[in-house]
Amino acid sequence: MLEIRMATEGDYHNMVTLRLSPKKPSYLIHDDERIWAESERHEPTRGAWITNQMEDWKRYMQGENSGIFVAYEGDALQGFAAYYHGYGSRFETGVVDLFVAHTVSLAKVARELLIAVKRQAVIDGQNSLRISIDHKDQEMKELLLSLGAEQEGILGCCYTYYEEYVWKHLKEEREMAFSPAMRQARLENEWLNIVEPMNRPGFVEITHSTDYSKFYVTVHAPSYVVSKGGAEPTLKYTHKFTVYVGSNYPADKPRVVFDNKDERIAHINVWDTGTFCIGEWAPKMCNIGTTISKCIHAIGFDPTNWRKDSMACSANLAFLEKKEREGAFPTFDMKKVPIPGQKAPVKQSRFRRI
Repeated sequence: MLEIRMATEGDYHNMVTLRLSPKKPSYLIHDDERIWAESERHEPTRGAWITNQMEDWKRYMQGENSGIFVAYEGDALQGFAAYYHGYGSRFETGVVDLFVAHTVSLAKVARELLIAVKRQAVIDGQNSLRISIDHKDQEMKELLLSLGAEQEGILGCCYTYYEEYVWKHLKEEREMAFSPAMRQARLENEWLNIVEPMNRPGFVEITHSTDYSKFYVTVHAPSYVVSKGGAEPTLKYTHKFTVYVGSNYPADKPRVVFDNKDERIAHINVWDTGTFCIGEWAPKMCNIGTTISKCIHAIGFDPTNWRKDSMACSANLAFLEKKEREGAFPTFDMKKVPIPGQKAPVKQSRFRRI
């Protein structure tokens, strides 16, 4: 089964290995090596061109307005597609790299990668999506047309021609995607496949309102809390917070508030009001599950989770640094924090069936 997801740094090695394979790929978006070899004005410069391309991949993965989708079958990388926003205009996305391995068909992998890029462009507020291909790529032309792209023009240079294909109506698709019905469907899906599996009775307990506008979370674990009176933080073992989901979700990030109005977690990323500072929000990578996970890590004072460069409550900094020196953090095992979408492991029986 083909799995399409956003690339991380851990995928970079697989991308390089696939790209440097001596096997001819099923598809390479701009086969410059072939074009340059056919041209009388250019020498084949395979190594230098691919090296520059690989550096671009790193930028695409790390950029706020770009990304790479990868396609895996099991552990085998079968292809990837890179894109960035602001390609031809501020609200246009461009597919700048598309690679499909020789072991699979173009239609099988490229179709799913392009659908993923298009869906991301819609979520990120883009109005159009553009891709340019070699004018000889008849199979890709047919695929793009079947996916709803329109042929817009031909770009010529001294040694080849490119044809441009554009999806022009992403704004209308976005309005439909962010309709109340679609928002409700997304939240229901997130609950079933991402949030509900995070439940761990006696440790992390999550429920929701009937319309999925609120997610109620209870964490049974030690954490330092401070009262409104300003006394020294003390350890408590039960903490409740609510995730509020607005009408523009996922374009707008949710809001997290700890329920007890008289005390709050003594954390530098929790405001005096009890509101948790979520930080950066990227709809393509964040959801209700990742938000809950981040809050649980904050409750446990995970040193890898806090942001000293962007504090919501600097008054807690001295306490945090003091306890950090004493080795008090984290206050519980971070390995036990549920991973979004993963159910609790099934405990193996001590008895063997015979």
